[in-house]
Amino acid sequence: PDRITLTLPVLNAAERVLFVVTGVEKRAALREILQAPDAAGYPAALVRAPSLWLVDRASGEGETIPTRSA
Repeated sequence: PDRITLTLPVLNAAERVLFVVTGVEKRAALREILQAPDAAGYPAALVRAPSLWLVDRASGEGETIPTRSA
């Protein structure tokens, strides 16, 4: 398959979720998700499982990436 879709209940049941964020065009979305954990319009903001964020310089410049643990 070219693509696998995971629903929010599946992601929230995961042991850990990995987010990969790249590019300056993602900076605003990343900032909104980090500043408002329930940011409407961003499914990533609804993930409650422990997560690891891999963020490049372009998208994460000036941001503090918090940790979430179970």
